Amino acid sequence: ADCLNRGDSVEEIYQEGKFFLASLLSGIAILFLYDFLRIFRCVFPHKKWVIFWQDYFFWVLSGFFVFLMVYQVNEGNIRSFALLGMGLGMGMYHLGPSTAWVRLVSRALKFVLRIFRQIYNFIKSPFVFLSKKWKVKKKKETEKICKILEKARKKSYTKKNKTLEGNCEEMGDDSFTKSE
Repeated sequence: ADCLNRGDSVEEIYQEGKFFLASLLSGIAILFLYDFLRIFRCVFPHKKWVIFWQDYFFWVLSGFFVFLMVYQVNEGNIRSFALLGMGLGMGMYHLGPSTAWVRLVSRALKFVLRIFRQIYNFIKSPFVFLSKKWKVKKKKETEKICKILEKARKKSYTKKNKTLEGNCEEMGDDSFTKSE
């Protein structure tokens, strides 16, 4: 009977150790995922209200993840040492590779984006140049057309007036003629 109790207690200790390790790894995983959010913010700066909502949704989703982990590993029993394990995992990861990881990946992504921007600008530059040339040429042509239309309008206006004056004189009505 003594052997059975000893075996049960070893099995329980093994299960508790496994649960604590799962908690520790969950804490590391949560903070590792949060680092991707931090990297995204370093590469593409955000406003404070956007950061607030990103954090809010991240931690709500993390809460669901923690619940699922506790439910799967410990049949839904929340134990204080599980929270301690997650906290220790987060702390170890944050004090360990987290800051260096965020800095390294952020710098690498900024460098890659800078190269892509330069390539994009290089490819785009002939099109911008031609577009500006075309706009200048188009503007000059438009101005010429406007001048021609203005001259035509003035000529037609003076011809209309002359025609109206002539027609009115023929009818004996001088109300349409210019008053001098």
